[in-house]
Amino acid sequence: MLYENQQIRGGINLESYLDYPPNAPGGTAEPFPVTAAGVSRPMLLLGSARFDRRQELDRSWSVLAALSGRWVHSARIADANHWIFTDYPQPQTAGLMAAAGRDALIGTVDPTVSVPKVRRTVRRFFVRHLAAR
Repeated sequence: MLYENQQIRGGINLESYLDYPPNAPGGTAEPFPVTAAGVSRPMLLLGSARFDRRQELDRSWSVLAALSGRWVHSARIADANHWIFTDYPQPQTAGLMAAAGRDALIGTVDPTVSVPKVRRTVRRFFVRHLAAR
């Protein structure tokens, strides 16, 4: 939406690819239009430090950052895995998931730490970059 709608003043990507996967193993990924063009408004790329496909993710994130300069900010949640950005942290907190299952999905970071951290990071980004003008 940030790329397509000039009224949107900033955006956040929660550990999502910014390109189409290659058609064949070893092929070249095709960047999304936003990645190929870059952004001219604030964009936060928020990821997890333990994502097992980080190299593939960084492929598109680095292209966007290189084309967008100061507009792109990135951060990683320490000791977290990819599913930290979903509702998966909640079942473990409620005792519905064993610690080993939690570690595989969301990492070793405690959900009572990670959930507020994600919320704070998003809130601070919007407050900093989207304050009323």
